[in-house]
Amino acid sequence: MASTRATNALKSYVAQSVARNETVTFDKIIFAHISGLNDATLANINNMPTVDQIKHTANIQQTGYIADDQVVYSVTLGSEIGDFTFNFVGLVNSAKNVLGVAIYTGDIVKTRTKAEEQGNALTRNIILQVNNAKTLTNIQTQAKAWQFDFTDKFLQMKPKKITATTTNTADSSGHTHEIDKASTTQSGVVQLVDDWTTHDNSKALTASVGKRLYDTLKGLIDSLSGRTTTAQNTAANALSKTTPKKITASTSNVTDQNGHTHEIDKASTSIAGVVKLNDSLTSNATDEALTARQGKALSEKVEQAVRKVESIKTDISAQFTQGIQSMRTETTSIFEWYEGKLTVNKSKSSRSEEDYVDTSTFDFRINIPAKPYRRRFLLGGEGNKQIIEANKVFNLELSGYNFERFNENLPSSDYQRAQKYVYVCLVRI
Repeated sequence: MASTRATNALKSYVAQSVARNETVTFDKIIFAHISGLNDATLANINNMPTVDQIKHTANIQQTGYIADDQVVYSVTLGSEIGDFTFNFVGLVNSAKNVLGVAIYTGDIVKTRTKAEEQGNALTRNIILQVNNAKTLTNIQTQAKAWQFDFTDKFLQMKPKKITATTTNTADSSGHTHEIDKASTTQSGVVQLVDDWTTHDNSKALTASVGKRLYDTLKGLIDSLSGRTTTAQNTAANALSKTTPKKITASTSNVTDQNGHTHEIDKASTSIAGVVKLNDSLTSNATDEALTARQGKALSEKVEQAVRKVESIKTDISAQFTQGIQSMRTETTSIFEWYEGKLTVNKSKSSRSEEDYVDTSTFDFRINIPAKPYRRRFLLGGEGNKQIIEANKVFNLELSGYNFERFNENLPSSDYQRAQKYVYVCLVRI
């Protein structure tokens, strides 16, 4: 049983604190091992143990008063603290290096948790009893407000054995966790059965059953060994041929002593079969399938192109409406504009101010730089038109007869030359 005594240093410290009107303070509890210490020699302990004797120092975690002349200080050492052996516990004012209460405990081993080895936990309460202790220490919390039995708490931290029937529990003897039982749809705890005649699909056969089945099957084969070689081979082959082998894109129909395979067609545009994936958008293969990744990339490119074309159409319409004739060459956006002159022979009509001309037969030509454009828009003009680009002629024909009206005064000769500006827009995509 532990022995406890107030030290001479405590008496001096309390007397000085009263004289100076200062609060009596203790902030730490030390755990030490002092060789030769026992109940009798405890009376000789009045000062702090040496550094090599102190095994652990803990900050006081709780304080409270029991009565006007009794206050209690408490610490808990968890299972993460250790390993050391102590036989002495002391109440300390660390600022003044005062040992107030000394306790002899006998040898106690404190261990910490290591790997799967559970450490121990312990609580130590030290009661300080002096006249007017509550007032001197200025401790206003009643001890019963926080003191409780730590025994159950630490017992419940100790795990118990888990079995197939274990459920979630936490009681004074420890705790367990429920674990699922295995089935054909989930993993879990499995019970073995040593009988191959059972129909229970929630249990697993033992290795012993597997061996007995193997021995039975082997005995059946061996029983045929006394018959003809043909019979033996037939039985052996019948067993081996029941074992299918892996089928690949190059597999053919095979039946041998190792088992059997089945040939399967390779896919093409006319035959369903094994398909090889192709992860390239530049391949011309007709017997391979495009991967989902490249399909997604292609879909994104198409959507991007559609959005761009729609935007281009909107931009062209807006620009043309605002007066396209004033845009001779535009290179600051995705559009490039080129200006050409349309020239036709005109015949004088009976009207003096307005002339009409049949433009269904005239040609419009404009030189376009050789650049990788993918869309061309011809704005203005009517009739048969040609765009010449890098020595390539692109015919843009309009059906029927179309007349172009020129609001301009012409000379009075019967045949005149008229010119009108026409604009071609090339769009970068």
